[in-house]
Amino acid sequence: MLNNLSEQIRHCYRRAGECRELAELATRPSDKAFDTEREHCWLLLARSYDLQERSGLFARERLRRRKRDPNGQAPTCAVCTAPTRVSGFSIFVCTNCGRVVEDQ
Repeated sequence: MLNNLSEQIRHCYRRAGECRELAELATRPSDKAFDTEREHCWLLLARSYDLQERSGLFARERLRRRKRDPNGQAPTCAVCTAPTRVSGFSIFVCTNCGRVVEDQ
């Protein structure tokens, strides 16, 4: 059995490639359509695994940041000391002057 998502993603892309090759070799339109549909399904599954992997990374990063700052407070702007809002993983934008403040 495949152990991690990256391995599963690679497997799906490999199988999609095999289906593409079969579709290119097919002589009957029904066989070509079947293999093309299988390729599409393998690609969808690979994208699903990729999304799952990225979501897990995002959740772990959010948890790591929450543990570091238990109040969940975003940093303040170094220029005008106004509060910031989250704009990405570790980038905050000042609500007052619009400057980008990186999380330390």
